[in-house]
Amino acid sequence: MDKFGDIWLTKGKSNTEALIYRNYKYPDSYYDMNQYLPEDITHGWACRQVPQTPQLLAFPLKDGSSMAIYENEEYKSQKLDVNRLSTDAAYNAEILDKLVNGMDSRFYDSYSVPGCDFPSLEIPAGQYFWTSYVKTETFYKAMSNIQLERNATTTHYGSFFPLKAITPGLNNADSYKGENNAICLRLGEVYLNLAECAAEAGHINEALGYVAAIRKRAGIDKGTGAIGYGLDVYNTLEGVRRLLYNERAAELSQETSVMTTSAVG
Repeated sequence: MDKFGDIWLTKGKSNTEALIYRNYKYPDSYYDMNQYLPEDITHGWACRQVPQTPQLLAFPLKDGSSMAIYENEEYKSQKLDVNRLSTDAAYNAEILDKLVNGMDSRFYDSYSVPGCDFPSLEIPAGQYFWTSYVKTETFYKAMSNIQLERNATTTHYGSFFPLKAITPGLNNADSYKGENNAICLRLGEVYLNLAECAAEAGHINEALGYVAAIRKRAGIDKGTGAIGYGLDVYNTLEGVRRLLYNERAAELSQETSVMTTSAVG
């Protein structure tokens, strides 16, 4: 399996992960990246693909544990107290630190996080992209408006922006000229489909083995257990079903061209 972060850098080439994909070549065929890019570094109606919290938390942490909102309690080794987030500043900072520093590597290949690199020529050399917000007299203003000396009167609220299929190095004016190929079917999805089939046929360890291969590629710590990678707790049919619900959302997030009937974010 290819390195996860390299799968979408397919401009003018293919890779062993992409089994079926749609080719883009400007100006004949291209995708407009403004729906994925933050408002300050693109044009038009931006940020229509900002992820919601359940999508972000579908990703496991580096040790394979889960904070997923829709996870059954018996599978959660990282308990997330949603109500506490709004009242406990220290706890809020702890969860944010996990999102910025503690998730599996697929998270950071799929989404930008506040104060990190972003693949746009609009970001001044040597600077990170800041996507936090400050309250002005009448509305919240993105810190990036200030950083990039923009004067936007409206902004899309969000701090995590999609990275998959973003063509690196484009400026504001050219941000619609996306030429990375859109992957319709890739090996990671095949592994997840095999895991689902194996589980429904009663082969639980085989199913977990397919997911283990995906998590190994993602760089998740193997840890302990017969299967490892935080997967042994899912050793029932219901457990694998719950696991795959979130694993698909993590592995295939924002892949709107995939040929699947499963929810992928």
